[in-house]
Amino acid sequence: MKERNLIKQQTGMPSWFWKGNKPKRGKCVWTERFLGSVFLLAVLCLGLTGCAPKTELADCFSEEELIEASKENITLAESGDYEAFLEKLDPVAQEALTEEVYEQYLNTVASMGAFQEFGESAVVGQTDEETGENYAGVILIAKYEEGNLQYTLGYTEAMKLLQFMVK
Repeated sequence: MKERNLIKQQTGMPSWFWKGNKPKRGKCVWTERFLGSVFLLAVLCLGLTGCAPKTELADCFSEEELIEASKENITLAESGDYEAFLEKLDPVAQEALTEEVYEQYLNTVASMGAFQEFGESAVVGQTDEETGENYAGVILIAKYEEGNLQYTLGYTEAMKLLQFMVK
C-alpha cells in the first residue's frame, strides 16, 4: 500500500498504470495503451509527412553535373588556392570563409593522408517557397589513406557554392 501511494505521489498516476494491474472495470489497460499508441503514431506520421520539404531536384539542375562540380570543387579546395576557391562561393559564403577557417580545413585534409578516390554520393533539391529560388545539395564521400571525409555542398541555380561542410 505504501508503494502505491508513493508512486501516485511522485508521478500523479495510480500504481496500476505502471504495473498493469488495473482495477476491474471490464477493459484491459494494455489494449487502451496499445490503441492510444497506434493512434498517436498515426497522427505523428501524417503530420510529419505533410510538412516534409520537397527534396526533388529542380529541372535547372542535373544530378551528374552536380556530382562532377562537387568533385571539382573539393579538388580545388584541397589544392590550397584560397583565392580560386573563394571565386566558386556565393557572396554570402565568401564572407564566412576566412583564411583561418580555410587553413583549418587544409590541416584536416592533410591529417587524413593522401586522397584515394571519391565514394558514394547523394543529391537533393529544394525550392524556397518565399522567393521561388531553387537549391541543390550534394553529399559526397572522399576516401583517404587514414579514413573518409563526408562533404556536404550546397548550390544556387548559378552553381555557386552556398555551403561547403566537412565531417
